[in-house]
Amino acid sequence: WLFVGCLLVVGCCGYCWFSSRHPPSSLSAIMQGAPPTLEKIGNQLLRKIGDFEKRLEDLDDEKIANWDDAQGDEDLEKLELQERIIFLEGQQIKILARYEMMRQTLSTVSEQAFGVKQKLRYHKSDAIHNMVKALCQDDLKLPDDADVLQEIAMALKVENRILEKMCPIEKNEAAAIVNIGAAAAQPRAETGVPVSPRGNRPGPSAEAPPADEGNQNLILKNDRIVAGTIPQLLGCLLSKANLDREFEGDFLSTYHSFLSGTLLLQNLSQRFQNSPDKSQQLRVFNIINAWLQCNPLDIRDDPMLRDHMVEFIQTMAGVVSKMQTKKLLTLLEKKISTKVDPPLIHKLPDKEWNLMKFDSRDLARQMTLHDLKLYQLIDPREAMKNPDELLITKRIQKLELWVDRELKKSKKKSLVIKKLVEVIVHCSRLRNFHTTFVLLDAICQADDKKSVMKGIKKIPDLSALTDEQDDYGMYRSIIAERKLAAIPNFKFQMIKLAETKDEPNEIVQNEVKLVNFAKYRPAGQVIQEILFFQKSSYPRIEVESTTMGYIQALP
Repeated sequence: WLFVGCLLVVGCCGYCWFSSRHPPSSLSAIMQGAPPTLEKIGNQLLRKIGDFEKRLEDLDDEKIANWDDAQGDEDLEKLELQERIIFLEGQQIKILARYEMMRQTLSTVSEQAFGVKQKLRYHKSDAIHNMVKALCQDDLKLPDDADVLQEIAMALKVENRILEKMCPIEKNEAAAIVNIGAAAAQPRAETGVPVSPRGNRPGPSAEAPPADEGNQNLILKNDRIVAGTIPQLLGCLLSKANLDREFEGDFLSTYHSFLSGTLLLQNLSQRFQNSPDKSQQLRVFNIINAWLQCNPLDIRDDPMLRDHMVEFIQTMAGVVSKMQTKKLLTLLEKKISTKVDPPLIHKLPDKEWNLMKFDSRDLARQMTLHDLKLYQLIDPREAMKNPDELLITKRIQKLELWVDRELKKSKKKSLVIKKLVEVIVHCSRLRNFHTTFVLLDAICQADDKKSVMKGIKKIPDLSALTDEQDDYGMYRSIIAERKLAAIPNFKFQMIKLAETKDEPNEIVQNEVKLVNFAKYRPAGQVIQEILFFQKSSYPRIEVESTTMGYIQALP
């Protein structure tokens, strides 16, 4: 009987231990007599845990599929798939951390509902308090997070005095926690008044900007960062609570306009070394990965920066897995070694060639290969400073002169226009939107625009693509999908780059100079677009020497 009694005691202890770490799937049994607010919180958390479990399963399936595909013979494709796997693993780390936080919060809410000893209750209130703060700072938000935070805040409101007296927090911090849900649920008013990147959400000191900066040196509008000092901008880059989801890409694409790559790497390295928070270190790891994806040119062209980057990635091995650091080093090697060679020059035979002697489809295919090569040669930094000096810009001028010459020398202008429109149609079907719009603009400049567009309207797909009245909505939606292969219209990109070129680089507020980041945001979007579509390829189209020679010999 003594043995049986011992078994029962051990079994009960084991059950209690397991239950504390694995909350039941339904809280109805243990929530009897608990406040309705707590029961609602528990059920919401359970639903979110289920969502996370499903997302983790989906990520695992996608990783396995990508890994299987990466075993092929194509090295470039293999590296791209491995990059995707690194990204998926980073997402898994974020989701797992969030998932564990949800389970802990649910366990704490369940224990509080039992009405255990008052001292333990104080302790658990403190735990919920800290978890609410952590939830507010997480950068992997779900749509109903604001509602959950509001419910938890309501549950804590009755214990406001207890929190102020018993929890190791500042005097006014408990009241701030109570207001978290309402702040998260209400959209921020459209204003240019400087505010904290986290609004009124409290956060750990590691997330806060430097003490001497405060929050007055950062300007937001509609949760988008408009201006700030360099320390403030770096703080927002490293903050998980930053509400501006486009800021990271825009910053990493344009930082070279106001900050050196060496200083950026130095700040990331200091944050990684000095932060005891592993999630902060993972944040730095993800920023390095995004930097290599968004703007590897500075690293490629600066050997010292490249060496420091390699050393820094190697020091990350103690925080992230060796496989992840190895993949990041592989990505770095790929980015700095990938250079696009200028197009090979193909010479025409001695005999005379003209537009009408070539097949329209062949012309479109060879133009696509040639213009893709020129598009891949675009240096985004040069595009921001001197777009007129780029080869692709000079190519636009050549195409315009060529169209004008062909129309003037021909006795049957209508046949030349028909031929050019056929080339345009084939280019649009190849998603070579750059040549499509350049040729169409050239025809309209050299001939009657109304008559040309009247003929274009007879081709529904091309008419919808080039519809000015819709502000080229169909074209913009296709580019926004980010599907390869495609060549965007570089003329449109140059227009966007020029929109804010004359704006000041800095603005002054309270006698402090702030980086006018709003000026660089359009350029950041264009640079990200360029870098993405530079990965395009047309492997099924082969170079045809005669046609390519004719295209390259255009005046």
